[in-house]
Amino acid sequence: MKSPSSKTKEDPRRRLIDAGLEIFGTHGFEGATTRMLAGKAGVNQAAIPYYYGGKEGLYHAVVAYIAENAGRFILPVTEKITAALQTDDLSTDAAVGLLVKQLSAFIQLVGQGESRRWGRIIIREQMQPTKAFDIIYDRVIRRVHEACAGLIGHILQIPPASDTAIIRAHSVVGQAMIFQAARETILRRLGRREFTFDDIEMIRSIVEDQIRNTLRHSSGK
Repeated sequence: MKSPSSKTKEDPRRRLIDAGLEIFGTHGFEGATTRMLAGKAGVNQAAIPYYYGGKEGLYHAVVAYIAENAGRFILPVTEKITAALQTDDLSTDAAVGLLVKQLSAFIQLVGQGESRRWGRIIIREQMQPTKAFDIIYDRVIRRVHEACAGLIGHILQIPPASDTAIIRAHSVVGQAMIFQAARETILRRLGRREFTFDDIEMIRSIVEDQIRNTLRHSSGK
């Protein structure tokens, strides 16, 4: 009997997703060809329209795969934040703690090996969004961004949907996401090919300190 992992590797749909992560990440949607994708996956080109309706359908499936797997790291904390914001007894310290946990989840995701492939596609979508951006935005980015803005609004006692709360939320999230967007710079400066466990813990600690100091200063406390 074949193991589930071997069955997964033999599944042409999953092989096309894996190929898409690599090829779309390297060449972008426009630069990728069905020949490249099929060759990387080890399938006939006809498999792409058969399983996904064409190149665009495969690309959307790849972005959905990223959203699902990134969400497993990030969204459990987001859901806790959403629930906490609906209560009347959320203290400022607890709100800051939840914000730190959300950013810690981002940082843990950066430490995952596959996040390099995810990151290339997400960054391309940020710079040149396609219809696929709606997938990652609606399923993950918007939910996390709204949760962070909600916490900042609570901490600073300003409307969570205000421009100030939204921009501050983006600034806070950016402190963690820069380690993905500018990954190669920091790895070269550290003389490494990948982040170590200690690197991730140091990044988490430094980002936490920066967030606490920034919000303490902003709230006048």
